[in-house]
Amino acid sequence: MLMEFEAKLSNLHRMIDWIRMQTDTSSFSSFELRKFEIAIEEALVNIIRHAYRENNGKIIISVAIESEKVIEVKIEDFGVPFNPIEKRKPIDRELPLEKREVGGLGLSFMHEFMDEIIYERQGGKNLLILRKFIPDR
Repeated sequence: MLMEFEAKLSNLHRMIDWIRMQTDTSSFSSFELRKFEIAIEEALVNIIRHAYRENNGKIIISVAIESEKVIEVKIEDFGVPFNPIEKRKPIDRELPLEKREVGGLGLSFMHEFMDEIIYERQGGKNLLILRKFIPDR
């Protein structure tokens, strides 16, 4: 299933709700489901704020279930290139907030909460693929 959204923070909950409706997350604990949603939210907010710099744009989302074992969320945008795999930096969560560098925590959550992240730049388009393994029931 594929859906296109305007890249606006006001559409964030609509995008996450649409992704949730496309997937069967019944085998996830509420804690795992929340981590899945946080990772997706971080990806979408980064696209809106950084790829489009909060200007007009579109986000195309598709969701697939592979072999009943993996939820795959593909997010496409036509904004500024941004590779979340290369830009990831270690975060020391033990440091007090005033000693931490600004930024990077959302990327850290994406990598921690998803099982696989793939990024490609294809002809003027960013493609981010987020995969989460479905727990056995």
